[in-house]
Amino acid sequence: MIGRKLWSSLAIATAALGALGVAKPAAAADYSNSNPEMGVMLSSIEDDTDTNNSTWELNTKPGKVLHGAVSVQNTSNESAKYTVSFEQARTNSQMNIMYSNGGTNKSLDPNMKLSKIAKVDGKDSATITVPANSTTALPVTLTMPAKEFDGHILGSVVVTKQVPKGYKVKDGFTNQFMYTKTVQITESIVNPTAVLTNTKKGGVKVVAGQQEFQLRIKNNEPSYIGNMKMSAKITYKKTGDVVLTDKQTGRSVAPNSSFTYRLPSERVMRAGKYHYVVTMTNEKTKKSWTFSNDFVVSQASATSVGIGRSIAFIPTWIWQLLALFLVLIGFLFFLLWKRRKDEDDEDEANAK
Repeated sequence: MIGRKLWSSLAIATAALGALGVAKPAAAADYSNSNPEMGVMLSSIEDDTDTNNSTWELNTKPGKVLHGAVSVQNTSNESAKYTVSFEQARTNSQMNIMYSNGGTNKSLDPNMKLSKIAKVDGKDSATITVPANSTTALPVTLTMPAKEFDGHILGSVVVTKQVPKGYKVKDGFTNQFMYTKTVQITESIVNPTAVLTNTKKGGVKVVAGQQEFQLRIKNNEPSYIGNMKMSAKITYKKTGDVVLTDKQTGRSVAPNSSFTYRLPSERVMRAGKYHYVVTMTNEKTKKSWTFSNDFVVSQASATSVGIGRSIAFIPTWIWQLLALFLVLIGFLFFLLWKRRKDEDDEDEANAK
């Protein structure tokens, strides 16, 4: 009888755990997850050297006011809202030029801020509703600083498609589409050359349970690097063993921007002293910058990451088996207790 109860209980526990193992969270409501159904066009504008109007590459003069337009095309069968703005170029941690607010560093001349020069319909940004299968144009104005500047102002017209109500899910993810059109402004024929600097030595930080080498780099010049290659090597000083390497090509750096180069470690870096050498080269000018220094990985950092990564690398099915084992042990203890209680009750009945 007890054996039959045990197997019945085990079957229930196994079924419950099996359901737990295959259960998946409800998916967030996606919006246009395969087709943005939109387009962006730039009008012709004075002083533009790009005759195709696919971008605005302006070679202009101080104090000049330029007028143009950004057209937003909605190819869907429903009306849609779009936000149009100008954003300054920045450099992300993958060493790619991106366009978002707040991406520059303090070296940028305030007069060269795109947010100060460019206006959309008289404002920093504008939101419009475009009817289905229609195109709407927004006027833009670019007012050059009164004083001539050296270098490049690099940014983009950014058009973001707003997500309709009803598609945003709490704690979920919703696709949102964005178009960018590059805007580059120069005045001086002689432009400064980008210079990469580092004022704080690199080191290892723990990010999401994984060690990651980080090195902060700045370009304080109003000039960009369009094609950069880089290499990195990190060695354990005690033995000279190479523990991390990296090589990348086709990277880019925006004017007056700062970024953090990141190199995750696939294995746990033990406590001790390390040495890094990071070299970045402008492929156009062949100018190179090499950053090297020592850094220390603490015992506490190495130990905590080692334990965390060991746990993280345990497959899910092992956790499921462990959970099943604990459930079975719990049921066995319950059945043993129940059996002992029944025997005690039976002994008491016989004694009477």
